[in-house]
Amino acid sequence: RDSRVHGEGPGLGFEDLKKNCLKTYNRAKDYEELARRNRDNMDHYFQEINQLINKKKEYEVQVNSTKEPRLINHYHQMLVNVNKQIDENWEQFFIYKRRYNTNLRKKEEECFFTKRYLDLIIEKYGRRKANDL
Repeated sequence: RDSRVHGEGPGLGFEDLKKNCLKTYNRAKDYEELARRNRDNMDHYFQEINQLINKKKEYEVQVNSTKEPRLINHYHQMLVNVNKQIDENWEQFFIYKRRYNTNLRKKEEECFFTKRYLDLIIEKYGRRKANDL
């Protein structure tokens, strides 16, 4: 069990509670910012994937409408390359998605501790003292 939750330990006077409360609040804000950046990266890779899918469709039309073997091979190779790029972009997307989810989970944990510290301050020192934060 985490002693931060229960307000245990020596020296948890008002200043210690205030310091811990602000620390967890700032960490929550940091995780929120990291999650936002990871979300932006996810959006970027998703747009890239959509553009590559459109290219893929164009190449498929070219492969199917071309009679010349040399051009068929060329467009087929372009299809292979674009499929590889799509796979690579999906890999990146899911890397950022995992980070995004982790950052949101950590933000929620820090918010929990922030609220717990605030509750302890209110419990021990009253709402007026908590409002000074």
